[in-house]
Amino acid sequence: MKRALLSLLLPFALTPLTAQRAVDLSINTLALRYENSLTGAAEVSILPRVGIVLGVAYQGDPFDFSGNDLNGRRIRIIPEVRYYPFATENGNVTLETYLGAYGKHVLIDNRTEAGDWGNRRSKNVIGGVVGGKLLFWGKLLVEGNVGMGRIIDPVTQEFPLPLGFQIVNRSTFDLRLNFSVGYRFGSVLGRVKAKNK
Repeated sequence: MKRALLSLLLPFALTPLTAQRAVDLSINTLALRYENSLTGAAEVSILPRVGIVLGVAYQGDPFDFSGNDLNGRRIRIIPEVRYYPFATENGNVTLETYLGAYGKHVLIDNRTEAGDWGNRRSKNVIGGVVGGKLLFWGKLLVEGNVGMGRIIDPVTQEFPLPLGFQIVNRSTFDLRLNFSVGYRFGSVLGRVKAKNK
């Protein structure tokens, strides 16, 4: 696991922030509202049309915004690679669309019947995603995507989630929904194909 994480972080370390590179930092507001999780992501453009993303999410005690008494907590590590086939600019607004593949490693820690932590499990997911970004003035971004993955080693028990997520998590499939806001550091030259005045 440590080697896999190091190999995912390597492109971030080797990619300099120059005029042709960009780093997008974002927070998933949809996950915060409906899944009660703190979810952030960083994307580095390694080529004009290719980006590598590393997302991290935390859900459960002590950051429970739902008012429910959750009996568990989990951490998700979500690496992703994206290809941007289409981007267009219109004044101060740029639209970038992408196709991607993602993986997800979920560490789950539930309370035991005695109320102690220690009932730990994990699961892994691989899947695909499609989405887009609206970039305002080359810096402020709004992003949305949807994806579907396959749980390759499903767990037998989950702590309470909203109904829509419970249905998916009880199957061997993983539904991914994302609506994020963020900021771009640097710029990506060569991604925009056409300019509309």
